[in-house]
Amino acid sequence: MGIHEHIRQIKIDKAKEILINEPKVSIDDVVQRCCFSDYNYFIYIFRKVVGINPKKFIKMNEVKETDSLTSLE
Repeated sequence: MGIHEHIRQIKIDKAKEILINEPKVSIDDVVQRCCFSDYNYFIYIFRKVVGINPKKFIKMNEVKETDSLTSLE
């Protein structure tokens, strides 16, 4: 893995952390906070690295959280 790929992975990991911990945050805000220069590039890279787009990632994690809350009851 080259330096550019490593930096990109760190940015995507940070984006995933933000999307999990702050599901109501706008994608534009995530783009800025993770230092991506372009919204469309972020979506492209996120999908390439994670396998799904950021909105699906948020929904998937909301379902996991809901399931874990339900199992606690």
